[in-house]
Amino acid sequence: MKSAIFMSSLVIAAASGWFRATMFAAPATGKEPRFPQLTMDQLNDAQKPLGEQIMKVSSVGLGGPYNR
Repeated sequence: MKSAIFMSSLVIAAASGWFRATMFAAPATGKEPRFPQLTMDQLNDAQKPLGEQIMKVSSVGLGGPYNR
């Protein structure tokens, strides 16, 4: 009986912690992106061939996994 009460109190504590974290946490919007969007002008001579290949298939530019 004691273990059932203990387990239910753990579940309630975890659920209330999750609820508080999701409802009252500050949104991550408004911050600058971690990696700014690259342009073709910023690439050096060794990077430009790969940048040109990416631009052939990408609809968003050099963002996403290529932006490092």
